[in-house]
Amino acid sequence: MKNARNTILLAKRIAEIISSRDLVREIIKKEILKNKNKIINLDFSDIEFVSRSAAHELISLQNEMKNKFFNQKHINFINTNSSVANMLRIVAANIAIPNRRTPILNLEKTDIQTLVKNI
Repeated sequence: MKNARNTILLAKRIAEIISSRDLVREIIKKEILKNKNKIINLDFSDIEFVSRSAAHELISLQNEMKNKFFNQKHINFINTNSSVANMLRIVAANIAIPNRRTPILNLEKTDIQTLVKNI
């Protein structure tokens, strides 16, 4: 039972659209932390969309559970459609190599008359 797998169908537990961190945190509390299995599959069957914030929470959960010394769990994302997989991939890449450049702004002062003349 030590390496047993458990699959959580997210569409049945949450909804077809996962749009907030709070929804993911509820699944974490109710399903994942209480689960005795070491390998947990989060099944994205019938999930149409995952928001950026929810994807960030899922990736953070996956990393946190993998890096625990005691009670370590492996979280797998299975049956993702292309849009969900792309969102998870983008967020994971951003976590791995964040974009820390400060944008350069070249602001110039203008008045309404100048804008109207250019129309």
